[in-house]
Amino acid sequence: MQLADGLLQSGTFWSILFGLLGAIGGAAIGAYYNARLSNPKQVLEYRWLSSVSLLNARSASGTPASLTVKHGTTNLTEARVVELLIKNSDKSSIIADDFHGGKPIEIGLDSKIIDIIDQRSSPPTAAPPTVNITSQDRIESGHAYSSAGSKSSIRLSLTGEQTSKGSRSSRHSRK
Repeated sequence: MQLADGLLQSGTFWSILFGLLGAIGGAAIGAYYNARLSNPKQVLEYRWLSSVSLLNARSASGTPASLTVKHGTTNLTEARVVELLIKNSDKSSIIADDFHGGKPIEIGLDSKIIDIIDQRSSPPTAAPPTVNITSQDRIESGHAYSSAGSKSSIRLSLTGEQTSKGSRSSRHSRK
């Protein structure tokens, strides 16, 4: 009992104990950061920037509006323009084989897609993504190569009532 009391009251014992705990904690933190830096997570993110209605279906008095929007010969109800942003949030470049075995990323929308209006990329030297309409409410974006920090914007015309509120976003990551 006297030996234990003497050990607990010794400054040397506590110095050695806290020194060992600090060394073990420092080694664990160092190992964690080493693993994170040598295995970066690649992230390709998309989100809705805007969804703008092209006209009101009703006038101020509540009667049906006399304006219509047509695509070809078809009248569009609840016509709107949606802008999507696809962004490489990572500090390294991403190639197509990094995600889904090189398959395009599929993005679901909440209404019928009429047309792809515009595609832009930044920086200006970056090639815009290949975008295809695959079904009534889905597009595929075939990002063949996305440099670090690059952004692509895609504007689409849609018809139909907006069913989702606010902006949608998704992250496709690969460790």
